[in-house]
Amino acid sequence: MKTLGALLAAILCMRCATAIHGRYQSVPVVSVPPGASIAVACDRYRADAGLTPANVVLPRAAEGCSLTLTKPGYDQARIWFERVPSGARFVNLVPSIPLSFLCGLLGFALNFDRGPIDPMVASAAGGYACARAPFVIDDAAGGAYTQVPEKIEVTLSPRGKSASPAQSPRS
Repeated sequence: MKTLGALLAAILCMRCATAIHGRYQSVPVVSVPPGASIAVACDRYRADAGLTPANVVLPRAAEGCSLTLTKPGYDQARIWFERVPSGARFVNLVPSIPLSFLCGLLGFALNFDRGPIDPMVASAAGGYACARAPFVIDDAAGGAYTQVPEKIEVTLSPRGKSASPAQSPRS
């Protein structure tokens, strides 16, 4: 019964990174001059996010996100985001250690003197699969990532003048 309670507690702790900071990230966007229109593009998602200053919500799991700021009389500015691993994903070690131990024992017990699979191989496979589960879940949900930059401050250039460094397209 204690083992079942430990397994249940470990399963409830899964998705730790997603629980810590969610599937979405709020990015403050400020422009000089204010009042620039914000267009969001993430994967296949496109949306109008209002006018600066504003907080734009980006999905953490998305790759290739960008914001385009436009204002009449000014050059448009495009800001590219990079999806990077978040430190919050390492909290998943908490449930993965007991899960790997319990699943390893289960794999060993189910295959001991019963089948063509070596119980030690079954134990290792079960342990590995359960240890990876919290990480796989957070990767899919997006909680394992952060969109960088986490704050946008852009000075728009009057049409015909050069753009500020923050506006240069990604290389």
